[in-house]
Amino acid sequence: MPRYLYTLHATRADMVATGMTAAELEAFEAHGAHLERLAAEGVVLLVARAMDAAGDGFGLAIIEAPDDDAAPALAASAMGASTGEPDGR
Repeated sequence: MPRYLYTLHATRADMVATGMTAAELEAFEAHGAHLERLAAEGVVLLVARAMDAAGDGFGLAIIEAPDDDAAPALAASAMGASTGEPDGR
C-alpha cells in the first residue's frame, strides 16, 4: 500500500512559544488518542515532532492509504480529529 508524508502545523502560530490554552491542550490530547487508534489500525505508521530553522515546531506523519484519492481524507482524519481545522501539507 502506498505511503504518504504529511506535515502538521499548529493552528496558532505562537502556540509552541507561549504554550497551549486549556482548550488546545484538550484538543491535543484527543488528537493524540485518535492517532494512537489509527496506528493500532495500521493507518498511521509514524508521528514525530520537529522544528524548522526558524524555531517553529511542527509534526510529521506517515500514513498508509489505498491510493492518492484516499490519502487526503485519511490525513485530515489524523490531523484534525479533535480540532476540525487541521493545517496539514
